[in-house]
Amino acid sequence: MAKLTAPWTPCDIRSLRRSDKARYLAAVHARWSVFRTWLDLPRTEADFDRWIGDIRSSKDKVFAIWRTQPRQLAGIVELRGVWHENFKNCYIVYYAFEGHEGLGLISHGVRYACRYAFEKLRLHRLEANIQPDNLASKKLAMNCGFRFEGLSPKMLKYGGKWRDHERWARLRDQ
Repeated sequence: MAKLTAPWTPCDIRSLRRSDKARYLAAVHARWSVFRTWLDLPRTEADFDRWIGDIRSSKDKVFAIWRTQPRQLAGIVELRGVWHENFKNCYIVYYAFEGHEGLGLISHGVRYACRYAFEKLRLHRLEANIQPDNLASKKLAMNCGFRFEGLSPKMLKYGGKWRDHERWARLRDQ
């Protein structure tokens, strides 16, 4: 298989590295007031080290989206819970850092991660679980080919509260 590359974008997409720790943590802290109800992210150096270690020892993949001008960490796209055998599925998680929302950078990252999941990992299905009031995330999922499948009440706990999530999925052959 030929090397998978991102189409031209105003960003670079590559695997998250340990050397990204300081920039990642600074970006999380800058937007924590938004993230705390949507996501459970590493916020300390120890949390980051544990997280990146878990990624390296699993089939999961985390892509860093770097804005090229100016050179800044714009966001993250994760492929979590990669499962092969009969399931061939994983969860996709994506988020933009402060100042990079609405620029299309995360959409490029999600499309890249989808291609990676379908072409490199040979998965059949990707699932995004999105809180019902996260309109921007639902719009991004829809624009990247995901379809609404249903509601899972009190699915995940963020910010100390069990939260409903909508299931959005994209199949390899759609």
